[in-house]
Parts: sequence; C-alpha cells; structure tokens
Amino acid sequence: MAVKTPYLIAIGISAAIAGWFYYGDIIQGGNAGAKPPTIRQKLEQQKKDLFQVQVTSSQALDYVEKIEIRGSTHANQNISVRSETTGMLNKRHVKKGSYVKQGDLICSLNVGDRLARVEQAQAELKKAKIDFESASELVKGGFATKARINENKATLEAATAALKSAEIELQRTQIKAPISGIVQDPFAKVGDMLQIGDTCANVMNLQSMTMIAQVSERFINRLSLNDPVLIKIVTDKSVNGKISYIAPSSDQETRTFRVEIDLPNKNGDIKNGITTKANVNLPSGKAHLLQASSIVLNDAGKIGIRIVDDKDQVRFQPVKILDDRDNGVYVAGLPEKLNIITRGQDYVIDGQKVTPSFVNKKVTQ
Repeated sequence: MAVKTPYLIAIGISAAIAGWFYYGDIIQGGNAGAKPPTIRQKLEQQKKDLFQVQVTSSQALDYVEKIEIRGSTHANQNISVRSETTGMLNKRHVKKGSYVKQGDLICSLNVGDRLARVEQAQAELKKAKIDFESASELVKGGFATKARINENKATLEAATAALKSAEIELQRTQIKAPISGIVQDPFAKVGDMLQIGDTCANVMNLQSMTMIAQVSERFINRLSLNDPVLIKIVTDKSVNGKISYIAPSSDQETRTFRVEIDLPNKNGDIKNGITTKANVNLPSGKAHLLQASSIVLNDAGKIGIRIVDDKDQVRFQPVKILDDRDNGVYVAGLPEKLNIITRGQDYVIDGQKVTPSFVNKKVTQ
C-alpha cells in the first residue's frame, strides 16, 4: 500500500525537529553549528543591558549640629549717676575714661546753707537732751508728771530726726559712684545747675557683659537655659558663655526671639556694643556626609537621594539637610548604612533595576 505524499512530509519534519533536539545545533546568522545561549549567558546579557549607575557606600557619622546666632555685647551695669538734690556743680573729681571704685567721689555740689542747717539741728538736739534729762529728774522727785517727760521725749526724738535729715541733705552734695566702672558721657560740667534727677556722670562696668541676639522662631525651641555657647568677637577673640535668658514671646515685626548670653570679661577686654557671633551646640546625633550633587528632588518636590537596595533596585530616600560645609552636606533621616547613587541618579526612577558600579570613597567629618 503506497504512503501518501503529505504523510511523508510530516514524517520528515518530525524527524528534523527530533534531530535538532538531540544534537542541539541551529543555524544563527548563517553559521551552521552555533549553539543557543545558556541561562547564565542570558542573565549576563540582561545585566549588560541594564542602566549602569555609580554607587558609594555611606556610613552614618557622629554629628553635632550647631546653630549660629549673631548679636552684640552689652554691659550689664551701665548706670547714670544722678543728683538727689539741687545745687551748682562745684567740682568734678574724675575725668572721662577714669576707672572708679564703688563709693568714690565723682561730683561735688555747692553746699549752700546745708552745713548751717546741720549745726542748727545739732544745737536743737542738744537742748532737747537737756530738757529730757531735767524732766526725768523732776519726775523722780515727784515734782513733774509723766506727761511732761513724754512731751520732752517726743521733742528729743523730733530733734534727732531733724539732725539726721539735715546730715543726709548735706551728704547729697557729694555724689559718689554706686558701682565700680569706667566714667563716660554724659558728664556734667562745672557751673552746671543740677536738679534732682539730673545726671552727673555715667559709669559702666565692663566686667559683667551680656551678648544680646535675635533668634529665628525656627530654632528657638531647640535652645535651653544654661546651654554652653562659643562666642566669637569681631576682634578675633573667642570666649565661652551660656544662655541666661530666652524671651517667652517674639518680636511681632521680625518674628524673632530675644536671647541673652552671659560673657566672662574680668579684664574688661570686651567692649560694649561689639558685634558678636555665637555657635550653640545641639545634642549630638547621626548624619551622613554627602556631596551636594547627590541630592535630588522627586516628582513630589521632596529633597532626598536615590539609593540602590539589596536587589539592585533604585529607591528614593527623603533627607533633612543639617549643614552645608566645605567638605560636603550633612543630612539626617537615613539608615545607618546604605548605598547612594552618586552618578546617574537623575536618569533613573524609583523601582528601576540597575547595574551598580561601586566606588570606594573615604568619608571624613
């Protein structure tokens, strides 16, 4: 019985396929005998076809965040020495710029009749004492009543008070320094008629100084009383101080808070009104030091970096910039260890599989 031609064709094709499976030979690019790629070769080819990015391994560092505030120095004791009585200025006992101690004489006013009033009060007190003693003897002998001695006692007390008042008024003509310090303007001139409350001179004590600064509302809650502060004076002098006052409310115009910092100034080297800059160290923490070029914005406008995870996939990590320094940018909000894309980060998207090329880079603080 003859076999039909279609069956012969089918048998031939089946034999060819079986032979291909058995020998594994195919013709590629016109070359007989070429073998198909293995699974490993296919994976390597796929890896070559992935976008290649440069990656740096980063380790979090110990970081002390600093807040820089600016202000000026102010003397804690800057007192106008005022007259407590009326009189013409007869003499100035110090010069402008002189150093005086507490209690030193600065100005003398015309005494006028004040000395005579003291002498009169002394005489009246002497008479009142005699009258009181005489009345006491009479009461003892039964020749006077207790009402008389009480009257003489009241007279004696009034005379004593009158003398004390006259002496105080006389002392007020001698104007003395209430504190130790340097004499400066305003300074009254000889011949000036001073009224009660008029200034004879101004005395400033430079040994007790304060830096006064205005701090942004952004940082005010991160400051505390007695925080240590390193203060740099515009004259290239540095001193250590501490925060002594934080205003409970802000300036309505500037939205800043007044902060006062105590300064040691025993030798008086720091002058009043000098421009200052202070660095306040906040509690230490962990941060990564990155190159500024590594920081990107995602589609939502958030600041961050792109990293490669353990599956070689791109991930976006938001960051908080702490400080921008000459050697890089300190950022927070990241795991302690991670692989950061440092080249090609602008050409990949979240979730994309990439080929990372690691670069060993020394990170220093």
